[in-house]
Order: sequence, then structure tokens, then C-alpha cells
Amino acid sequence: IIYGFAKVAKISPLKFGLPVAGIMLTVHVAVPPHPGPVAAAGLLHADIGWLTIIGIAISIPVGVVGYFAAKIINKRQYAMSVEVLEQMQLAPASEEGATKLSDKINPPGVALVTSLIVIPIAIIMAGTVSATLMPPSHPLLGTLQLIGSPMVALMIALVLAFWLLALRRGWSLQHTSDIMGSALPTAAVVILVTGAGGVFGKVLVESGVGKALANMLQMIDLPLLPAAFIISLALRASQGSATVAILTTGGLLSEAVMGLNPIQCVLVTLAACFGGLGASHINDSGFWIVTKYLGLSVADGLKTWTVLTTILGFTGFLITWCVWAVI
Repeated sequence: IIYGFAKVAKISPLKFGLPVAGIMLTVHVAVPPHPGPVAAAGLLHADIGWLTIIGIAISIPVGVVGYFAAKIINKRQYAMSVEVLEQMQLAPASEEGATKLSDKINPPGVALVTSLIVIPIAIIMAGTVSATLMPPSHPLLGTLQLIGSPMVALMIALVLAFWLLALRRGWSLQHTSDIMGSALPTAAVVILVTGAGGVFGKVLVESGVGKALANMLQMIDLPLLPAAFIISLALRASQGSATVAILTTGGLLSEAVMGLNPIQCVLVTLAACFGGLGASHINDSGFWIVTKYLGLSVADGLKTWTVLTTILGFTGFLITWCVWAVI
């Protein structure tokens, strides 16, 4: 989608991709049914309904700030990788191929393409929500969680796309194979680098760096809301995973929230979630996904993606703190 917009507008995919990725990550860390906020809500005794409502309400202004921050960051020109440049320069050839193909079949409609994008998201959300709403003994729970796992959901979407976009519309198996094969080089590099980044983060988790940082910050005796944010941010920076940072912070502060009212518990949870939003860098697999797909070098990724996620994290925390002060 980002490449499509960039080709039409004839500008760098970074112009579209950076704010979109930032907003998507904000929703991922702050709004159920994503795993981080759902699990943290359980640890910090926060109501899922209120967490969803307040999380969405705070994510909207955070997204607006992220859009303008990305616009400022994008005022500087960043070099794109050769792979992304080649992908962007293939637009005329792709259009020519599409013209030849359109002599035989109609292009896919907006509803079909949108459905194929939404279907795996809906399946994954169904799997996550079922774990929250259904009792462990429910006969459908295991099936929904299996189908709702990202790998299975994406495989279902791939099979549907193979049938609805290719075979059903008259593409030959050879042409379909060529199209699918052309996507492998870019995807393979992203998968390889993402896996390596995830392994690096796991090594840091197992080494105990995160726990040592969390214990040190707890000893400083900060107020509860800043403590939730700073501990989560430190864990995020040290080991890479936003979900691990949020969960660890929730576990450390689960006793500290006793006696708070339901809204305060939600705000502490969100403070931890926004701490997990900031400081995405080389030990975060998401950093590599963004930089590889947007064609950024590591140095430029640190100047753009890391800066943007940190701005988003601090913005979310400051808004959360303002709500805390009001109530």
C-alpha cells in the first residue's frame, strides 16, 4: 500500500510509511486486543473496556503529533536502498504488464483488495479476543486461537489472494508463480534480518539486563505513573520487545496499584504501554522491518524511526499524566 501511494505521488515511500508505521505501532502497544495491553491489564487490574476507550482516545492525539513529527523528520532527504529504488522504478513495467493483462481480465475492485487486507487482521483479533472473553474450557477456544495465530491467519489470506486475485481472474499458474516469486527477495531479507534482531533481543532478555534495570529504577522510588513509564521505556531500550517491556513492568507494579480506582489502574497500564512504544532501535525486530521496507540504512533508521517512536512514547505518557492529574 505504501509503495503504491509512493509510486503514484512519485515521492519516497518514507513520506507515507514513517507516519503510518508510527500510528500502527501506537495502536499496537496501547489498544486491546493486542497482546501487550491485554496482558498488562490483567497484571495491573485494569478494566479492558475502559482501557480500550481511553487507549483509543489518547492514541488519536498521539497519532496527530506523530504525523507532524514525521513531516518534520522527512524535511531531510534520506538515501533509499538499492532494493527499494529498484522496486520503485519498476512502476512503468508493472503498469505495462497490467495493461496487457487488462485486455483479458478486469482489475480487482477496491472492496476485494480491502477485504484481503482486513481478513487476516480480523482473524488475528478474533483469536486474541477469544482468549479474553471465553472460559478456558470452551470447546471453540483452541480452534479460534489456532486459526488466530499470525502465521495461520496470514496463510489463510495468502490462499485467498492466490485464488481470488490470480486463478479466479484468469492468470496462468506460470504468471502467478512469477508474480509471487518476485516478492521473495525483498521479503526474505526482511525475514532474515528481523529474525536476527529478535534473537539479539532474546539474548538480552535471558542475560537479565532488563530485570537489573527495572530493579534499579524501582529503588529510586519514583511516583507510580512516571515509574511505570520509565521502567517500561528502559526495558524496551535494553531488550527490544515492546510486549516484554510492558509485561515485565506490569508484573513489577502489580502490587503497587492496589487501592487505586479503576480509571487510575487503566492510566498506569497506559503509562507502561507508552513506555514500550519509545526507543525502538537495533535490538527491536520492528526496527528492521521498517528500515528494510522503507529502504533506510541503520544510521538513518536511528535518525527517523527511533526518534519518531520516542516522540510518540513521550507524547502518549504526557497526555496520560494530564488525564491522571484531572481525575
